[in-house]
Amino acid sequence: MKKKLLMLLALVALMFYASGCQGQEPQEFTQSQNGITAAFTMEPASPGVMEPVTLSLSLTDASSQAIESAQVAYDLTMPGMRMPPNQPQATYQGGGLFIAETTFSMSGDWRAQAAVTLNSGTTTFTFDFSIK
Repeated sequence: MKKKLLMLLALVALMFYASGCQGQEPQEFTQSQNGITAAFTMEPASPGVMEPVTLSLSLTDASSQAIESAQVAYDLTMPGMRMPPNQPQATYQGGGLFIAETTFSMSGDWRAQAAVTLNSGTTTFTFDFSIK
């Protein structure tokens, strides 16, 4: 299981390296709460307005084991600006990786709140980033 997670993370890192070759710095964020570590990334690394974006959330527990039995839902907003709902549901890909597809309707500062629901309750991770 741990070997699969490492291989998956290596593949994700390779994808970000390839996007970095196009002059884009990857937007990667990691947070830990309630014994859960969440690593959030976007593909492409610096998406544009109305461009398809893949949101990835890799979840591990306190012993660095992949979390497989979670539900992940996003709430994407612009701080300080009222926006229509943008709440993509993530699907489980294996190895603790959850993927969602979306687009961003405006350039500027955005916030992704990822609600991770386990049997023990819901933990919300907040990630701030910019859209060009």
